[in-house]
Amino acid sequence: MQDREYLRIKVMGLKVHYDVLPENNCAPILTGGFEKRAPVFGADRVREKLGEQDAFQHCVVECLERIESKLDLLIGLKEREEAGKSYRFYGEVVDLGGGGISLKTLTPPDVGSALDLCIFARYGDPRPIYAVGTVCWVEDHKDEKGEPYTVAGVEFAQINEDDRKAIVRLVFQTERKLRRSRTKAGE
Repeated sequence: MQDREYLRIKVMGLKVHYDVLPENNCAPILTGGFEKRAPVFGADRVREKLGEQDAFQHCVVECLERIESKLDLLIGLKEREEAGKSYRFYGEVVDLGGGGISLKTLTPPDVGSALDLCIFARYGDPRPIYAVGTVCWVEDHKDEKGEPYTVAGVEFAQINEDDRKAIVRLVFQTERKLRRSRTKAGE
């Protein structure tokens, strides 16, 4: 994957559940604890036979590959559920971008630790986004009542590209709404 800069924007209504991963185990989380396998239906063989003949058939093959990737993820999540895996910590998303999130939590993770993340909205798209991220920074704060909380910056280390694209779309939709409301307010 290329290093890219992503726009980050403050968002409301997103929750995050997370676990701190053991130091020796952070890679295969998104596929349920097993390495990504080769496609069962032989997409590469199908492409070789098709050549450049039929764009529709190529599109179908690409769709099948995406579906298989999602199935791998769902199987992994089902395995996690059957093993009794649930998230121990939770928080609110402060800001979000294609490269990571900042989260507000009462349980501060250590800088450098790997987190297994589940991000979901209280409204709108009901599909959760799963990722593995590394804590880059942690800041302690107090709310207006003087109660302490922590904000942690997490860079995504592993995320499904479709989920990253969904985050980027959400960021741009939110930014457009903010600009429209500022324009109407005459700012």
